[in-house]
Amino acid sequence: MTSLPQGAPLPHTGTVLEAFRHSSLGLILGALAGAGCASGSLDDDDHELDAATGEAVEEILAEDVNVVEGDAPEASSEAVEKLKEETEIADDEVDDADRDLEEGGSSDELRAVITRSLERRRIRTRIPLESNSLVRKWITYFTGKDRERFGRFLSRGARYRALIQEKLAAHGIPRDLFYLAMIESGFSTHARSHASAVGMWQFIRSTGKLYGLRADGYVDERRDPIRATEAAARHLRDLYGSLGNWHLVLAAYNAGPRRIYRAIRRGGTRDFWDLVRARVLPRETRNYVPKFLAAVIIGRNPGRFGFEVEPLEPYPDVQPVVVPTPARLADLARRAGIAPSRLAEVNAHLLRGVTPPGPRSYSVWVPAGDAARARAASPGLARVRFQTGRSVASEGYGNVRARYHRVRRGDTLDSIARRYGTTVVKLKRLNGLRTSTIHAGRRLIVAVRTKGYGAGG
Repeated sequence: MTSLPQGAPLPHTGTVLEAFRHSSLGLILGALAGAGCASGSLDDDDHELDAATGEAVEEILAEDVNVVEGDAPEASSEAVEKLKEETEIADDEVDDADRDLEEGGSSDELRAVITRSLERRRIRTRIPLESNSLVRKWITYFTGKDRERFGRFLSRGARYRALIQEKLAAHGIPRDLFYLAMIESGFSTHARSHASAVGMWQFIRSTGKLYGLRADGYVDERRDPIRATEAAARHLRDLYGSLGNWHLVLAAYNAGPRRIYRAIRRGGTRDFWDLVRARVLPRETRNYVPKFLAAVIIGRNPGRFGFEVEPLEPYPDVQPVVVPTPARLADLARRAGIAPSRLAEVNAHLLRGVTPPGPRSYSVWVPAGDAARARAASPGLARVRFQTGRSVASEGYGNVRARYHRVRRGDTLDSIARRYGTTVVKLKRLNGLRTSTIHAGRRLIVAVRTKGYGAGG
């Protein structure tokens, strides 16, 4: 987990401590104590709800202050006391680090202590709901002009709810972040923005790579709802580790953490709504958090707002199966007796229907009921290889051999191509490379040949 963006100056120690103690602690203890939701006008054009919608919102807000993450209706006195004890320990650690910093210690050490203290609290906080004019504006919009599309998103999201919320809970972050994927993409795994952000969680290529999502000519794991949700959960957890406030985390997910830190310095506050009033945030970000909160409020009880969520079949229960690369999903389906459409549905991130070349193996998703047969069939796929995106052999038509080269220091694609009598273009194509950059230790395919025409085994 990171604490502050790389290269960003450490805010004044008092600011960090204030944010640490009051933002994260306020979110936790305020919710447990049943603190009310803030309200108030944020602009001149205050938005009011009709009577029925307003009543529904008030009921949901009233329920919210009594619900603790984990679905308990109330926080037990034991849970509150335990949290207070852990918080006192965490604050003592920060005080010690603060004194060390004043005596010439490292600001990096203070960062590390704050991060560990946030970990101690396990950040199992909730995202406080609001009923201010901006949130009401978006509730009105979603339940009125945008009703049809919003209802469609609710139905689509229902298919992924269990998958997403399980991943969020596993990382100790609020399940309500499920609705962030609605605001980002309407739960579409194929969504692409004007900034080339892709997938349900709208990762740009660089951020996706930072969280282990591969994206090249063969595969785009930003389109994989499982891998992308795992990456999004880790990213959100890291943002919370540096900002300590879920409203600011949401803003940073939209605008980037550096821009939020600049807004905090300009506005002199770490309260999102004060930053909105000060107009130091981009217009899109000023609306982004209210849109999210409006979606949460409606999503908590869509029937109260007149939405009928169409029941869709949940996303399939799948298991990872390691297969050699490159190999076609169609060959795995045939050998394992699985309908090709079932494999294609849960591996839509494999852009060519083939596992990406380069590494020796790749994990594909297989419906749980078919996983055992797929694992048994996997070794036979080593006899089926690809060249330039098409099959160079298939079962019963030949035996394929691939030749590899282990990259050493000083190697270039040009020098490797000359050594093996091939071209840089062919090397890139065989290994799914978009650039000529290679690193020592990588295993490159340098040639694929078919030998013989007897029966393949």
